[in-house]
Amino acid sequence: MVEDFETVAYMAETAAAAGFDPKLVFIEDLQWDVDAAVFLDADGEPVHHIFKLYPWEWMVNEQFGGFLLQSRGTTQWVEPPWKLLLSNKQLLVVLWEFFPGHPNLLPAYADPAALAGRRYVRKPRLGREGANVSLHDADGAVVAEEDGPYGDEGFVFQERATFAPIPGKTAVIGSWVVGDSPAGIDLRETSGPITGDLAEFVPHFIEAGVEDGDRA
Repeated sequence: MVEDFETVAYMAETAAAAGFDPKLVFIEDLQWDVDAAVFLDADGEPVHHIFKLYPWEWMVNEQFGGFLLQSRGTTQWVEPPWKLLLSNKQLLVVLWEFFPGHPNLLPAYADPAALAGRRYVRKPRLGREGANVSLHDADGAVVAEEDGPYGDEGFVFQERATFAPIPGKTAVIGSWVVGDSPAGIDLRETSGPITGDLAEFVPHFIEAGVEDGDRA
């Protein structure tokens, strides 16, 4: 996809600005050197640092997936393998089990029966960008849904949140954390109730020291 290529190309620019000598490589061109226990690029050069968009849950089940642990001392992955845990929405269920009633969490379960009488969302554990998401009313009936390739891995069921009323739009905020510090947000809008891959990425900025009443 053009979006993926542009993202990787931008990351290559930032790596070059930091003093690295980046090379764009297709994931299917990576090789494994058994003797050196290191991944190689298409030119046979060792890969010591790599940024990828390719999903971890795909990689671990593919030809060289068994070598990922062995590469820990030779190849630094960005994002790191532990992000595999964060990309699995079963984590929503685990968090609710550990911290029931927490104000920053929505009730989430492996069984929709636990949400009887409440509106809820069904999400594939390893889905992306709204694919295979369905919204259900308090009686369990589907009120909106999106097709997609996910769902064989199973689903989680989470109470549906109420969004701020914006006429004709559903807006969601994504956030980044670097280490343990907030580092950025993005705002996405869509005309339907499910945020998909065609959602608008809305520019925004925050002015320091400006009172709410003074903003245009």
